[in-house]
Amino acid sequence: MVWLDILLGASVSLGFLLGGLLYWWSREELDVLFKPSKITKSVLLFSALLLGIIFPFILAVAWKEIASLILFVLILTLSSILYVGDDKKTVVKYATTSAILFFVFLVIVYIFTI
Repeated sequence: MVWLDILLGASVSLGFLLGGLLYWWSREELDVLFKPSKITKSVLLFSALLLGIIFPFILAVAWKEIASLILFVLILTLSSILYVGDDKKTVVKYATTSAILFFVFLVIVYIFTI
């Protein structure tokens, strides 16, 4: 059960990477709709940290698969919007950092709450 929860968390953390890929594929449309801001990277990293802390508590509910899917869609949308105005190198750097940050805090909080 523990490994399945951690695997589920790893698959949800891939939403940050897929959000970067989604932004890169549709950057012309997103750059028109959203304006770049200086705090977007801080918001992205803070949301990865916060969601990584909250996610182990989501794994304790009976409908964790549905909640994980909703969180995956939220992460995918949030990360693709917050990359607006960035080049490919920056997108890859922050997508990887966000995914790792989410997963590390998920594992740490999950181990301490078992």
